[in-house]
Amino acid sequence: MHQFKKAFLCLSVSTFATSAAFAQQTAPDATDNPEIVVTGQRAALNEAREVERQADGIKNVITADDAGQFADQNVAESLQRLPGISIERSEGEGRFVSVRGLDPAFNNVTLNGVKLGSTEKEDGAVALDTVPADLLSQVEVSKTATPDMDGDAIGGTIEIKTLSAFDGKDKIQLRAEGSYNQIAEKVSPKLTASITRKFADDRIGIALALSYFDRKVQSDQLRNDEGLRCVRSGATSNALAVLSPSATGCDEAAGYFLRPEELDIRIKIGKRERIGGTLNLEFKPNDDALLFLRATHTRLTDTDDRFQEETEFRRVTDRRDILAVGARSGRLDGIRYETQIFQQVIEDKVWSLSAGGENKFGNLTLSAQGDWSRTTRTSPGIRARFQARNGSSSYTLDENSIAITSGVGVRRPTNTSFTPTTGSDPSVASNLLFEQLFIDAEAGEDEIYSGRFDAQYDFDGGALAYIKTGIKYRDRSKETDVDEFDFAARAAPFSRTETLNSFTRFVPQNTRLPLYNAFPVLSELNPFLDTVSAQAANLPSVLVNSNREDYQSSEKVLAGYVMGVLEPSEGLRIITGARIERTKFRSAGNFVYDSDGSALPDATVANPVVTNEFTDILPTLLVRYEASPEVLVRGSFNFALQRPNFEDTRNVHSALDDGTTRSLDLQNPLLDPAKALQFDASVAWYPNRNTGVTFGVFYKRIRDFIIDANFVNVANIRAIPGVNIPLPANLPGGNAAYNNVEVPVNGDVGKIWGAEFSYSQNFTFLPKPLNGLFAVVSATWADSKATSVIRGGSFAFPNQPKWVVNGSIGYEDKRFSLRGSMTYRDEVLNSIASTPVLDRLRPAFTSFDLNARINITDGIQIYADAINLTGEQDERYYRGDKNGGFFNQIERYGRTFQVGVRANF
Repeated sequence: MHQFKKAFLCLSVSTFATSAAFAQQTAPDATDNPEIVVTGQRAALNEAREVERQADGIKNVITADDAGQFADQNVAESLQRLPGISIERSEGEGRFVSVRGLDPAFNNVTLNGVKLGSTEKEDGAVALDTVPADLLSQVEVSKTATPDMDGDAIGGTIEIKTLSAFDGKDKIQLRAEGSYNQIAEKVSPKLTASITRKFADDRIGIALALSYFDRKVQSDQLRNDEGLRCVRSGATSNALAVLSPSATGCDEAAGYFLRPEELDIRIKIGKRERIGGTLNLEFKPNDDALLFLRATHTRLTDTDDRFQEETEFRRVTDRRDILAVGARSGRLDGIRYETQIFQQVIEDKVWSLSAGGENKFGNLTLSAQGDWSRTTRTSPGIRARFQARNGSSSYTLDENSIAITSGVGVRRPTNTSFTPTTGSDPSVASNLLFEQLFIDAEAGEDEIYSGRFDAQYDFDGGALAYIKTGIKYRDRSKETDVDEFDFAARAAPFSRTETLNSFTRFVPQNTRLPLYNAFPVLSELNPFLDTVSAQAANLPSVLVNSNREDYQSSEKVLAGYVMGVLEPSEGLRIITGARIERTKFRSAGNFVYDSDGSALPDATVANPVVTNEFTDILPTLLVRYEASPEVLVRGSFNFALQRPNFEDTRNVHSALDDGTTRSLDLQNPLLDPAKALQFDASVAWYPNRNTGVTFGVFYKRIRDFIIDANFVNVANIRAIPGVNIPLPANLPGGNAAYNNVEVPVNGDVGKIWGAEFSYSQNFTFLPKPLNGLFAVVSATWADSKATSVIRGGSFAFPNQPKWVVNGSIGYEDKRFSLRGSMTYRDEVLNSIASTPVLDRLRPAFTSFDLNARINITDGIQIYADAINLTGEQDERYYRGDKNGGFFNQIERYGRTFQVGVRANF
């Protein structure tokens, strides 16, 4: 891959040098020749390039026309074409956006100026798969900020703009599409429509867009979310080793090796139905005034049937059950096996509403906006669990695979006076007993109200162009309510005797996972689960875990700014000023102790309500200089912040104690906001309207960044380094040692520096037919260094890749276009632990797409797309020791092919 990357960059630079020189020589003829009409994809490139050129700061843009030329299913996937942008996927679809490799939570995402909340329970990033790409007019990614922009954008500000009637001519657009995934082997329909109209002598504008997509999905997942443990075989003691905070691996000389704690195999079969609509009403009473009302609503319904097998190596807590263990293999006895069928419907909804306007009174311009956004999630689900105990398994594994065989085990109890227990072979369906019925229902809401008022005064002549000031208030609240019912199926009053063999079974198509059994056919299982669920509904509530995730948090921000714009000489613009933001935070939740069969009872205790306040002053200096009509230089120096996510600061903590292993999941409501000092500089060259070249450098010094930390062998949870969390006075289970503790913490200081290059070219200067060629190339290189109290030494900034490379090359004429595109993201450190062995990483990722379009008439186009041609997988792994890494998560979602037709009137 590194050789490919170097070759790609060398090819890009040499292509740029040759074509730019040729373009410079032939620019007058190429740009003035009236016979050369740039349309379609090439016109979209020119439009986006012109918006970027006119901006004061460093900005990248994708327009609706450009997004429509790719096979993008949502806004996240459209953005992956921009310089320095990479995305994270879920079930094969783009979901989160990273700017210059920073965590998606570092971005400020707005829709028509309205800040969007997050539906995620465990991640504060805004999921952009809820917004169909067909609703947008333009998406802008601002990598630098001015004082009149929100300060919480260390990564960047992603501004999604929906259709406006004043963007161009009145038109109607229709689109019908069908896509086919090679794993799901089903056709997914998609329909979109939009209309823009102007009335009353072009004073009133209406834009309406609707989108529907029913995407059939199937994916394979291989997971080990429970971590690793250091074990040895052939011992008479029943104690297991654990990794100490300073460990770099196991003591192989003494016979110790790393072992996975759990193998979790998942097959997801379902669909993702996305419905969206946007309405934009605008009124221009005169040339100096604008009033608007903009509304957007989207709904993403993710229906999943999840078939799951778990091999719980962590249940092996006696060394005598470790029959053999090595650097990459082992044979264990006393394992618990589970087959689970989990059915869930996740529904994410986004509402966005804004109203406001602006009016110019001579030199004074006043503007105001009030807005509201609401993001909700509901996810009812039911799970059946079949279980076999005390089996035996042999395994071999590496960073991205595992091979496993199972058989009958003989469990050796800790007390040798007991008779050994003969186990069950999980590959025999009658050995898997129906053990548990689990019913889950989650409801979450993230609601934001905000209002702003701005005033700008323009000066007539002189170096001072204008002064702008304003005030903004934002009130955000988020809450989650989770109800979980856990019923023992073999105990009274259920007393069920069914096994996996009681149902007809099947193996899902196209899976490559190492299954040890088949799964029940849902047409037989569902009526049975309905019967058991009805019986459970008549019982008193058994809410074992229903308080684990419940919380209510709020955040109130009052901000003000002043900004001055100077133009001391022709072509030179200087923007300077400062923004001040005052934040008040509050959160309430619980501490939940789940005994999971240990001697102590389950318990829930209310945590102390936590409040936090902080004030930040964010100065900015931005310089824009047009050295010539072809050369544009920009420089920016500013401060930014990132408030902790509600998901990290929610005041909830949960402990799990199964009698042998104690684990604790802490949140941290007293996290400090991350603060960044940022510097950007770039030079752009536009030798003609069909060519754009930009080179830039950037530097970020981020203090108090937030990372997910993992601590092992913690003696006292009230004394974790760098963690000062208010806990109840009397903790359920006490302060005893925990084998594993996960908690978000503030890091010390992280430094990121890098360079960015982008080049776009319409080769109109070449002779026919080569003048239809076009290319877009971008590459971002970054290096980073961070430190934390979690452990000594330094490490790469979490989720920061060294390379992000995007590129596409294509050909287009009046009737036909063909485009191939590629995205590449380098390996990243996903999360750190108190020992490097348990660090989680994501390997490099490369995807290739191919798009073809044919214009049947001037208004009708048919198209075909091939997505993820190489079948790339999404992978994560533990760093491991000198013998290499251990897989953490692998998801395979395959290739997708789609065809469709567009019509414009």
